[in-house]
Amino acid sequence: GVDEGYRWSNNFEPVLYSISQVAAGRTLLADLPTQYGLYAEFIGPLVAKFRFSIFGLTMLFASMSAFSYLALARVFHTVAESLLSRVLWAIGAALIINNVWLSSEPYYQYWPIRFFFPSVAVLIFSAIISKGCRLNHAACFSVFLTCGVIWNLDSGIPALGAFFAYLVLSTFFSDTQHRRIWLRVIVVSVGAVVATFAAFAAYMTCKAGAAI
Repeated sequence: GVDEGYRWSNNFEPVLYSISQVAAGRTLLADLPTQYGLYAEFIGPLVAKFRFSIFGLTMLFASMSAFSYLALARVFHTVAESLLSRVLWAIGAALIINNVWLSSEPYYQYWPIRFFFPSVAVLIFSAIISKGCRLNHAACFSVFLTCGVIWNLDSGIPALGAFFAYLVLSTFFSDTQHRRIWLRVIVVSVGAVVATFAAFAAYMTCKAGAAI
């Protein structure tokens, strides 16, 4: 049955429980711990407003997986010149994403949580570097990546760290004039990260009625 085995107890149940508790008005870290990050604070209000069933929630995660796949496919399509390589990537990625065939895992919850923000970040980063990394682009992207860290530490920190590694390396290998520009971008990005963390902490504190 659905309540037997690791597929329920080790994956779906922990994910569903935190979302249901946030939808019921509780606050993560204040009223209960969370296993995969604070993603439930993003999804829970949607569940409460639209009253998702388990089927609806599963479809939401399935849509997130599909969007993540399409985001990466779009980027690969722009960088790969060979049609054969594009087709092989599409087939390989479709087989790997969600590990449905590999681990007999029928649920979409595990992958979307760790996969969504990094995949969308790759798409956004590709657009940013194609147009040049401006201050407003870096600030908005830093806010998005910080939300990814809050959503799930496992995948959020590497994504945010990769962006700052790009900024630091771009600064290091630039000439003096452009180095000043990159330094301003770093300062703005750090400020955006700090402001986002502070805003979310204030939101959680107000929601819980006590310091988190």
